[in-house]
Amino acid sequence: MGGSGRPLDFIDKNINNFVKTGDYYYLGKALHTLQDSFCPGHEGFQTFYSPGENVVSLILYVPMGLFHTVLDQGKDRSPKAYKEAKKASRELLMKAFRLRQEYKRRLRREENRNSSQIYYNLNSQSNN
Repeated sequence: MGGSGRPLDFIDKNINNFVKTGDYYYLGKALHTLQDSFCPGHEGFQTFYSPGENVVSLILYVPMGLFHTVLDQGKDRSPKAYKEAKKASRELLMKAFRLRQEYKRRLRREENRNSSQIYYNLNSQSNN
């Protein structure tokens, strides 16, 4: 992947939003940007701006990232570029899902710790 740090920041920001909210909208924005980075028509690694703010727009537009790689205005029909985009997409998805699971586990541990502390405080108060 080339270009400035800005698109990479955009991807990281959206992965973090997905991790914290579980909202696939953010994951789609990050994935589309990553996939476009493999397309000749998207040289410079521009940020993806969604055509809409809903799941339907993602269902329609995110898969286009992989299609861009092969059919992008006839500029590149490289199976190698497609394989690279597919591999990078898989890695991004695996990372996002792993981080989301870790985040949810951490939240559960904190909730358990907080509820245990509340129970302890209630018992301490009733014994006085």
